[in-house]
Amino acid sequence: IPKRDKDEIERFKNIRHVLVMKNGHFYTVEALDSNGNIREPEFIYSQLKYLMSLKDEPSKSPLGALTTQNRRVWAAARNHLVSLSPKNANSMKAIDSALFCINLDDTTIDHENPVPIIRNFLFDESKNRWYDKSLSVIIDKSGTTGINFEHSWGDGVAVLRYFNEIYKEISNNPFVSPTTNIVKGVESTVSKLEFDIDEKAQFDIDMAVQTHQEIIDSIDMNFLRYQQLNKAECKKYK
Repeated sequence: IPKRDKDEIERFKNIRHVLVMKNGHFYTVEALDSNGNIREPEFIYSQLKYLMSLKDEPSKSPLGALTTQNRRVWAAARNHLVSLSPKNANSMKAIDSALFCINLDDTTIDHENPVPIIRNFLFDESKNRWYDKSLSVIIDKSGTTGINFEHSWGDGVAVLRYFNEIYKEISNNPFVSPTTNIVKGVESTVSKLEFDIDEKAQFDIDMAVQTHQEIIDSIDMNFLRYQQLNKAECKKYK
């Protein structure tokens, strides 16, 4: 949570929902039932399928951009946003307390030139991100998935191990497929988070988008695939 002089890591108990972002909009889906048990894969799949069917235009007030700002600037903007209405305070709490974030992107990978998707996974335009979340799972239209996580709460090796295990599991033992039957009546478990935006809040968002764009435009990136370099080669040449 951004504060003026020092951020806070906040923990929440008995949370059942995951945050999903699409076109800069925020949704929550139920991942756990009232007893704290994981929902059936078909149920979660149906929630996401329903969410994907919603025709939402790109948000004109992409609040996620604020999380790219200088922390003191973001803290002040957040305090103003929360003070505008109880609706904003409740929506912000739903974002903060979500187990993790799923970002559904309107992009796709070019395997011959993966630089755009790498840039997207690293820093994006910020309009469909919430960089304060401990963990964000970014999925493009082709199903290509990347991980972006906020580093202060834990070590990267632990996150890498975690997702290596997940990748192995879903590759060898997938729970859902395009032929999975849709569970009816999941609409009530998907909620869109709404915010009241005044002139100052919109100005803060627009400034965040502009500042972040200037920064990422200054970053160049390329890649090299070279299969011959390995641990044995490194040791050989000391």
